[in-house]
Amino acid sequence: MKQNTILVDGYNVIHRVPRFKAQMERSLEGGREALLRYCSEWKARRRDVDQFYVVFDGDSSVIGGERAASAPGVRALYSKTGETADLRIRRMLEQADRREHFTVVSDDNEVRDSARVHHMTTMSAQDFAHIVNKRTDEPSNGRTAKGKTRPSAPADDLAPGEAKTITDELRDLWGM
Repeated sequence: MKQNTILVDGYNVIHRVPRFKAQMERSLEGGREALLRYCSEWKARRRDVDQFYVVFDGDSSVIGGERAASAPGVRALYSKTGETADLRIRRMLEQADRREHFTVVSDDNEVRDSARVHHMTTMSAQDFAHIVNKRTDEPSNGRTAKGKTRPSAPADDLAPGEAKTITDELRDLWGM
């Protein structure tokens, strides 16, 4: 059974999501805590993710390297001395266990490109910030309320922004 893991580019997401950025403007720790709480809420409400890793830039020898958040399965990681969070994320992707399905959350093109090279799903910071409230209780048998068969969703759902980008690119390519 595949494990669903989400790898979050911590400060990248905080700077792009207004509610996290507002907390960070009060204090750096406040911004990090707001993001970690959001991940904990996602895990508790949706139950579709086994593990969150939120990677922050920071000297792990000073900050502590890794720490658990308020919920099991949510971990804050800090880059090592001389390493950026982006580099730490890329190394994690290179070493990923193929039994895990990774989704990388970042608006950083280099991070997103690295995820794609390793056949990982990517998600924008904005899509990530709005996903907790999406429904996960829809029938899984592929039938609508009237019993008609509906097309099944792809195994690896795309974020809405990614789906639109792909659709637009295909329309341009096919001249539609």
